[in-house]
Amino acid sequence: MFNEKLVFEFTSLVGEVRTLHELEEAFVEYTRPFGVEFYMCGQLVLTDGHIKTVRFVCAESHPWFKHYERTNLILDDPAARISKNVGHPYRWSWVMDQLELTKAEQNVFDEAAKFGLTEGLVVPMHGPFGTLGGGSMAGKSLTLSPQIEAALTIIMTTTHRRGLEITKLMDYKFENPLSLRQRECLNWAQHGKSVREIADILDLSAHTVKEHLDAAKTTLGVNTRIEAIVRARNANYIGFSPLSDRVNKMREVKAL
Repeated sequence: MFNEKLVFEFTSLVGEVRTLHELEEAFVEYTRPFGVEFYMCGQLVLTDGHIKTVRFVCAESHPWFKHYERTNLILDDPAARISKNVGHPYRWSWVMDQLELTKAEQNVFDEAAKFGLTEGLVVPMHGPFGTLGGGSMAGKSLTLSPQIEAALTIIMTTTHRRGLEITKLMDYKFENPLSLRQRECLNWAQHGKSVREIADILDLSAHTVKEHLDAAKTTLGVNTRIEAIVRARNANYIGFSPLSDRVNKMREVKAL
């Protein structure tokens, strides 16, 4: 049942906390009654040329989090893809029932269920310069009525906002470390285009395309093209569209 008094108490309390430790203590206290066992709230930022996840609150001791980190399930987690394109909270059950998932994406939910997490709520939010942020909560006894979903959304939104304030992330300056050509190559690569196909699209040599992709991997601090794509799109360096403005303009010029 939606508890207006509880949510009001939380929002008032969070405004007074001064550290992330205090923020997490309050978060756990006020979400546990709803059946939340696993939680994570944070923001993607650019630090020293690399994409970094700043976690405001996180159940790091939970076995699921350790497994998620150790097996790099973030590379297949559909939450990053979905959160980029929706502006509202969504449930795990909604994702599994309504969206077409790849086998790898479905596997993320299957793995979570092995750790007793059968339902969850993702609250996407966007931080400075449109970078991806937000939070998720899950549990085996998490029953998301409209009222409970509303309460948890308010709590997570408030936590994210206060986390940004405490860490002063709203003050950082956004700079895209990838060149235009690197972004174009990554954008086409994420849609399954080979080096040769990208070269044909951009009127470049295959060698030059490979150089751009390798440079992007180095800049992002990753070893594989897939990791580069995930990091770049999560940090808002590239979008989900295969067409950049420059490619569109090139085609318009050629059509004249």
